[in-house]
Amino acid sequence: MEHGTRETQEDLEARGAVPAIVVELRDNVAVIGLVGEHDMTTADELSSALDEQASSRRGIVVSLAETTFIDSAIVHRLYKGDRRMLDAGRRLVLHVGNEPVVDRVLEIGGLLEELIWSVSLDDAVVFAGQSDGRDDPYAGTVAAPLLEQVARAVRETL
Repeated sequence: MEHGTRETQEDLEARGAVPAIVVELRDNVAVIGLVGEHDMTTADELSSALDEQASSRRGIVVSLAETTFIDSAIVHRLYKGDRRMLDAGRRLVLHVGNEPVVDRVLEIGGLLEELIWSVSLDDAVVFAGQSDGRDDPYAGTVAAPLLEQVARAVRETL
């Protein structure tokens, strides 16, 4: 930036200085991407995105590949999001990037030991798509055996 000029919103966005939360669907898994710096000012927005996707019975990946900073408020929301997913028989999966500051906060916050994480987005989506079956609306119903039989027949034809 030249001396005496002001940065525009576009300049800030181009540098990743304006935080953004982007949701993309991949194979019935919501990938929630945190772009830029995230702290207590975006923590409630992250919670809302996590709650919305969890209530839709989707798996959730939080991608930190384009994140340049997070603080303890974000760590807390990620931990709470994982607890909510555990209650539904799933896990929140982190897609980690290569930003040392973010990795250090994740390490200090204990998330690298508590949550499932991957450097590969594809692997993270696969992990997030897995379930222990508690989120299956047909589990424990009369339709469950029939649905399993149909699924087995489809797998055999492939």
